[in-house]
Amino acid sequence: MLVVLSTGLYALISAAINGQPSTKHFDGWVAILASSTSSAARHDQVHLEAEAVEPGAPGEHPALVYSVAVCGNEPFHGVLLMGGDARLTGLTSAPATTSSEVVVGNQGPPSHPHALTDLVFDDLQSGGRVHLYPVDALKVDLVRMPPCVAPPAASTEDAPFAGAAVTISGRAQAPIEHVWRVGPFSSPRTSTSWPIVGSLPFVSIVDRGVFRGVQGLSGDYVIPIRLSVRIGSGSLAPNAVVEEARPSPTDASSLDWAESGGVQATARVADATALSELQQWQLLLAILFGVSASILGALVLDFVRSRPSGRVVVPPAMPQSPRALADQPRESRSWLVTIAVGVLILRSWRRNPDRGGQ
Repeated sequence: MLVVLSTGLYALISAAINGQPSTKHFDGWVAILASSTSSAARHDQVHLEAEAVEPGAPGEHPALVYSVAVCGNEPFHGVLLMGGDARLTGLTSAPATTSSEVVVGNQGPPSHPHALTDLVFDDLQSGGRVHLYPVDALKVDLVRMPPCVAPPAASTEDAPFAGAAVTISGRAQAPIEHVWRVGPFSSPRTSTSWPIVGSLPFVSIVDRGVFRGVQGLSGDYVIPIRLSVRIGSGSLAPNAVVEEARPSPTDASSLDWAESGGVQATARVADATALSELQQWQLLLAILFGVSASILGALVLDFVRSRPSGRVVVPPAMPQSPRALADQPRESRSWLVTIAVGVLILRSWRRNPDRGGQ
């Protein structure tokens, strides 16, 4: 019984240690389009953010905040588009802070987007037609804006941005953080997959041409020329190790990304402490399996030796030699020796538990 139990637990823990959570792309997107008839699309600085309210955006429907902030000298007129699973439900007022920073800009009253069952654009640059559904659209009209402090640069994409802002807060329709589980155990690794932020799906990230509304929206729109994008997933725990991230985060202490155009961020993070503990349990179960298997083998061997052979054996008339008497208890107590060795191994492991994680 002990052999079966230790084998099953060893298999479960090994699966948890080696388990890889899903890193499939999030089926959703967030984009800001500006009216092409306004010079603000070319001259104003536009900052689009997608932020997790809680670090890592946990849960089946994580709480998110989308923000559009603009600075410059021209009134900005555009539309914030949220498609697929990036559409928000349970809309609330934006919190003062998210998992990574203060909510950008001057917040106005909460707004409710308009649901579009089908949104169709003609991409005048590529000559193709773009079908997007379902989509939530939020009008962005900013007339009075502060002047920009400094021109954007590639080296300052993650710098604080000051401007007039429109925010929307709610819960996404699909998980961003994924955890792999097997039985009662969960993998010490988690994966993060964010929506596309700053670009339309099925459209090249470098496409800065005109998108002409055919259905759902009317008029001509463009992706702002001076657009910066930020994704904020929050700070990492001290024992967290980033095993993979695309693109590279802004720094090693957080899962935050900043780009000058559209981006879809993914990452896989390991909990070093939980991984070490599982490895120690794995070593302990391997020792238990070896000890219990040895005991079982010794018991089976003693049982086979003690079975009658079916022949009548006449005991010798003369007494046995001292050597024969010494050999008899050694065979009957072989399983006791195995137990003693197992106990010594377990005591040694308990005195040096850190060796299990190396």
